[in-house]
Amino acid sequence: MSVNTKRVSVRIPETLDHSHREDLAVRLEHQPGIKLALLEPDDPHGLTVEYEPEHFSEDTLLDFITLHGVHAKIVSR
Repeated sequence: MSVNTKRVSVRIPETLDHSHREDLAVRLEHQPGIKLALLEPDDPHGLTVEYEPEHFSEDTLLDFITLHGVHAKIVSR
C-alpha cells in the first residue's frame, strides 16, 4: 500500500453473484482516486478498496456503491 493511499474493508450484506461483485469492483477501479478494488476470495460479502484520500473519501465510496443498487458499510480502516 502506498503512503498516500488508505485501505478499507467493505461489507456488502446482499448476496451478489460473482459477476455482479466483479462488475462493481471494476467500476470502482475506474473512478478517479480509487487505486484498487479487490473481491475477498473467501467472503462473498467482502470487498477491499484502496483509495487516495485527497481524491476520494469513505462517504464517496459508500455513495458510489449505493448508486449501483448495493448497500455497504465500512468494517475496518
